[in-house]
Amino acid sequence: METGLLIFALLQMMALIRNELLTSERHYMALCLRSIIHGNFMPEETLLVSFPKNWCNGTTTLPKCHDVQLVDYVLENIHRDGLLSIHVNRPEDLSVQMTDDHLTLIHNYIIFTWPEEVHGDLIEVLVSQLENLMSAGSWNPRARFLVVVTESDTRPTQLLALMVCETMWTKSSIVNVVIMVPNSDDLLIYGDIHSFDLYTWFPYATTSCVEPRQVVRIDQCLPDNNGQPSSSKSLFPNKIPYNLQGCSIRVSAAELKPYIILTNSYKNSDGNTVYNYRGLEIEYLLLLAEATNMTVVFLPPIEGNFQEKTVSALMTLTTGTSEVAIGHYPLNLVMIPFADPTATIIFDTLR
Repeated sequence: METGLLIFALLQMMALIRNELLTSERHYMALCLRSIIHGNFMPEETLLVSFPKNWCNGTTTLPKCHDVQLVDYVLENIHRDGLLSIHVNRPEDLSVQMTDDHLTLIHNYIIFTWPEEVHGDLIEVLVSQLENLMSAGSWNPRARFLVVVTESDTRPTQLLALMVCETMWTKSSIVNVVIMVPNSDDLLIYGDIHSFDLYTWFPYATTSCVEPRQVVRIDQCLPDNNGQPSSSKSLFPNKIPYNLQGCSIRVSAAELKPYIILTNSYKNSDGNTVYNYRGLEIEYLLLLAEATNMTVVFLPPIEGNFQEKTVSALMTLTTGTSEVAIGHYPLNLVMIPFADPTATIIFDTLR
């Protein structure tokens, strides 16, 4: 306890000496974030920092101003360390013009989020931020995501972290995410400073396959540890096992011989129609399914000409109807915002 109080006093003194407007808790949060960035984000990679609208208006007593000051302080530290290429995104910066920044693939995201209104909902704000980020050509749902919840919430800490994970998965099938959230469930034992819990979730860890059903606290930042996470382990381990336990993956196929060929269909014991496909591209998918113990479920055939089929198959990804669209797609920059391309498996030469 004496050590914790000593650290708490040092943080207060540091804030006064440097004439910073950060509260003791925000300063300690910044130390924790700096440790996470150094320990988990690779040098020379790109980092995008997102935060909600700024309603501070220069009034330093408002909680939102403390949040904005935290973001400024973290950005200053990242810039001073010079390890990462930084991009900043705010809702009011949304532009329909395509710039070079929109074509730069982002490897890491830090999403600061807080309610924009006094009684606003944090999840609604997060959804708005995600939709804004997803509109850019640089959007990368396979990047590392660190969601920083800056304010304590009336909901239990673990439930709030689960709701954030569910939102990230529902909006863009994001798995590689860590939630940093103040532990409002515990009593404040370090003056007015919360401990900060770090949560994530693991697909295929439960019978629900890839749907988030529970989160795991993988680390903590405690005030008596000088802002360092309790463990030195990576916060972003590989989450996809080699055995997918028979979980299904839905595939929308645009038939084009000899690449994608509908061979037959039949009714199974449940009365559902099962479609079977073969062909040059399908073989790669079936080999992958066999190697990973994954069940491929083909959606009903798509009507129309080949162009209409490929567009329809691609749209099933954006609506969440399927996880894979297959149809002899070229590696095309226009389609990148809609889906992640596989490694090129067939090469054609055009003149």
